[in-house]
Amino acid sequence: MIPIMTDIFFLDRPEKANALDLATAVSLQEFIRKAVKRKQKGIIIAAKEPRIFCAGGDLQSYRKLSKAQGITQNKKIRLILEQFSKEPILIIAAVNGLALGGGCELALACDLITTSPGSRFSFRQTAMGLTPGWGGLKRLLSRVGPHRSLEWLASHRDISAAEALRHGLSDFIFPARQLLTESQRLIDQANSAVSIRVLKNLVYGHSKKEDAVFNSLWMGPAHKTLLQQFFE
Repeated sequence: MIPIMTDIFFLDRPEKANALDLATAVSLQEFIRKAVKRKQKGIIIAAKEPRIFCAGGDLQSYRKLSKAQGITQNKKIRLILEQFSKEPILIIAAVNGLALGGGCELALACDLITTSPGSRFSFRQTAMGLTPGWGGLKRLLSRVGPHRSLEWLASHRDISAAEALRHGLSDFIFPARQLLTESQRLIDQANSAVSIRVLKNLVYGHSKKEDAVFNSLWMGPAHKTLLQQFFE
């Protein structure tokens, strides 16, 4: 049973495996802004149903876009996720289920990542002829380093919750039924005399090194072929 909490943004697109489209990203951005105005300490991003956290980008909608339109839409989502590190509140991704491709990038954009024991991650972008395009690469490198990042990207294999925690991709594992309450507890414990805004400005850098590679691959030959195969 989901505990009653007012500051959880639920990904609730079961027919799309909670894929993140621009409309959902904008809704999330507005949710965060409202929490900031209310002077909340933090918010949690979670899936309404536990099977899948987020399957990444909405491939059904992307395949209808031109290359230029796709790059523009992905840039808008990337800018929204990049803003997370500048928001003066804690943003926690509570991953209960699968985080695939852009779903990993959504989680990585958050300040903390909590998981349940059965959760799994996979950087599926490379299986589709792409690299991370929403800022996830620099965040992955910051968390786990170049060698582990390279192996995960090259293999796009499943990463268990235990492995994710061991290598620093995630921060905590909690029992599934306690995931949201324990994530909320982390927010409640944020009692530093130094504001979250100051701490986040101190901790984070804001690099933009991966955009050009992603844009060069978007709707390139490999991406087009693999996208077509995905729908066959």
